[in-house]
This record gives sequence, structure tokens and C-alpha cells, in this order.
Amino acid sequence: MEWQGFFLFTDKGKMEQVPESGELVRWMQGEGKVYKEIGLAGTREFGVLDEYEKLEKIKCRPFNRITVDGDILTKAPIDEQGRKLAVYEQAWYEKARNLHIPVLPKIYDVSPLGMEYIKGKNIYAGEYSQTEKEHILQMLVNALKQLHAVEKIRFSFLSPYGRSGDHRGRAADPGRRGPERRRHRRAGGRAAAQRH
Repeated sequence: MEWQGFFLFTDKGKMEQVPESGELVRWMQGEGKVYKEIGLAGTREFGVLDEYEKLEKIKCRPFNRITVDGDILTKAPIDEQGRKLAVYEQAWYEKARNLHIPVLPKIYDVSPLGMEYIKGKNIYAGEYSQTEKEHILQMLVNALKQLHAVEKIRFSFLSPYGRSGDHRGRAADPGRRGPERRRHRRAGGRAAAQRH
């Protein structure tokens, strides 16, 4: 059977009687099957599966979609979980953009997140000498030090956001000692004592 084109079927049962040879569209017409055309604008043809599998795949979590257009990488949420997480991620990148942190890629937009696409391999995919690995690791450590030096916030195990305050970054009153906080500190102290 000769297949030329891209075909979508609502039910695999519709393909049970396809002959082993011949032209698919002519067979469908002979069977009285009705179909409609779907525009393929923006898609790319790779020919055979082997060629497709050679392409570099962009990894992302299942609640996001990543697209690359030239030198811009865009990351957009695709479901409710992605949208909830994107609020925090976008706020972080907005702040980083305003602070002009030099070790980060250029941030063009935050909703959806649009940033400079850096062409290169992940460190685990490269083949580096021990000296090169140490140099790369030192660069990463220095980048983290730069990020952490920009601003400090109080951390709290009580907050679902890991900080003393709400998710918008407002710091809680450091002098406040509510019953929840006292209970947590006592419980944490006992747990630490039991571990030692």
C-alpha cells in the first residue's frame, strides 16, 4: 500500500481492511470513506523515521511546551499545573531580568517565557577532560554565587513557597512568634536531636 501524506483516523478499525498493495487514497474512495484535508502549515517533513530520530530533541517537563525560533527559546505552560508553576518561574525571571544578572541567558519576555537560545550540549552529553570538567564546575559555582549574592530572603518550612512571607515575596514579620512557628521549632529541634 502506497502512503503519501499525513493521515489521521478516528478509529483504527477503519484501517482493518487496507490491502497490502495499491494506493491508499484510491482505496479509501472505493470504500466510500469520507475524509477532509488538514493544513500542515508550520510542520516539517523529514522523510523517514531514521532521519527524524537523528534530530536533537528538546527536553521539557510534561506540563510545558518548548519551541525554538531562530535564537529565541519559548517555554509555555500547557495545563493547569504548568500555569501554576509558571507564575513563580515568570516572577523569578522578571526579577532576574531587572537585576541584570550577567550569567543568565537574555530574557526577552516572561509570559510566556522567551529567552536567548544557547546552542550547545548539556554538560553530561559532552566529552571533557578532567581539567575541563573542573573549569566548567568552577564556572557553575561562580554563577550560583553571583545569583545568591543578589538578594537574600528568610526561609521558612511553614510556607509552601519556602520563604517567610507569601508567594509574592513579601517578607513576614521576623519578630512574629506564632504558636505554629513555636511548635515547628520544637518539633524540628527534637528531630535534629534524634538524628545525632
